[in-house]
Amino acid sequence: MPKPSNIPMTSSRRTLLTLAYPALTMIALLDPSAFAPFNEEELRSELSQKLHQHDPAQFPEQPLLADALAWADAFLKEKDFIYREQSQSNISYLRSLNRTLEQGKDFITHTAGSRYPYRFQISETEHIEYYLQFPSRYNADQAYPILIDLPGLGWLNKRLEFTALYGRNRHSGFIVLTPINNETFWNYSKLDALLDRILTRLSIDHQRIYLMGHSLGGNGAWEWAKRRSNTFAAISPVSAWSNLDELDRLKNTPVLMVHGAKDFIIKIAWNLRPTNYLESHGGTVSKIILPNAGHDVLDRSTREKTVDWLLKHTRDA
Repeated sequence: MPKPSNIPMTSSRRTLLTLAYPALTMIALLDPSAFAPFNEEELRSELSQKLHQHDPAQFPEQPLLADALAWADAFLKEKDFIYREQSQSNISYLRSLNRTLEQGKDFITHTAGSRYPYRFQISETEHIEYYLQFPSRYNADQAYPILIDLPGLGWLNKRLEFTALYGRNRHSGFIVLTPINNETFWNYSKLDALLDRILTRLSIDHQRIYLMGHSLGGNGAWEWAKRRSNTFAAISPVSAWSNLDELDRLKNTPVLMVHGAKDFIIKIAWNLRPTNYLESHGGTVSKIILPNAGHDVLDRSTREKTVDWLLKHTRDA
């Protein structure tokens, strides 16, 4: 049995594991299979066969089943797991998806409260992956607000489940949509296609669609909102930047700028410029400037303040 220091765990878990070492030793002696190698290929093959038995056409009441199965198929075809813990989480999701369908349950309702991945095949050559998190008491007959969060460059082309930054939405009654960027800059045509799909497939309150983004995602929030100036009830570009082109289109869209005064990656002046322009031209603008923060400003408190501000707004019908 490996020593605790050799088990790939985070440092925060290592102390607990060290304390539990005697108990783990006893488990290994009584049941050696408890520490058997993780056979990726067998598990991939087994899940692939099972999931291919499910035809989305047989589940018309499950509007995103095709996207869930498309993501599962793409993941199972990959040769390598990049991140061990993430792969375990995704395998758990695939098992849950298969089990839910075998039992004839609605997988969105059955897994509500957790964040799961999907893949929308826009055309033969284009797709976009995304995560959705539903409130724990999701009801398909109810119209929900939706918060779209565009990640920064650090998440480029990565299928990573984010830290539970939106734990509140499990109880607060809004859906979180997190698109995954696989290009240098955001592809707004893909984002348009994805949002249109979500709005037609799920029960969404069209007067309460919110947009935020950090860094590259914050620039995406500025630019995408300009393109869809009649869509969003409010937006929040965080540690972001934008030029002044077409900013007048956002005069009727409330904007919350969030930035750290000590951000040396994207200077605060780059976010203040469009924000101050809107403010001086009749726009509705608020600011959260963190005097001692750098580029990564979205700790739990700041994120909750940002989300609370967004949710206060409703777009006129």
